[in-house]
Amino acid sequence: MIPAEGVIVDKLPNAVFRVRLNNTEHEVIAQLSGKIRKNSIRVLLGDRVTIEMSPYDLLKGPDLVLIQLKLPVVSGFTAIRRMRRCAALREVPIIAVSFNNPTANRNVALAAGCNAHIEDPIEFDLLDELIDRLLPGERLPLASILIQ
Repeated sequence: MIPAEGVIVDKLPNAVFRVRLNNTEHEVIAQLSGKIRKNSIRVLLGDRVTIEMSPYDLLKGPDLVLIQLKLPVVSGFTAIRRMRRCAALREVPIIAVSFNNPTANRNVALAAGCNAHIEDPIEFDLLDELIDRLLPGERLPLASILIQ
């Protein structure tokens, strides 16, 4: 793990925070864990914190994003637009998931920058086909990934 220092700039639900890393304009999403979470220690805006990131976080983004359109803090549509503005995520395939009004949600999701849309509950055969189409190449079958 790689340590990094920063300042809490935003509090999100479920012990999750936005942290601005020192000496940069970069912000990361961090969550409380370990003794801090176990002992219910409060973290406030402006607190200086040390976080740990895996080298994976620094070197590579996701291969694919599966995003629920109904999110607690911002709408999935807003999150998709923000991802598309980020250079590191611009080319990453995004599959939107929604459980109501599939036709309207599909159209808005595609307009926001998604590559595909599926309904919840998810039909895993359809998801497997979408992933094959968006990420050509060798990979484990979806069922194998979900079971591991």
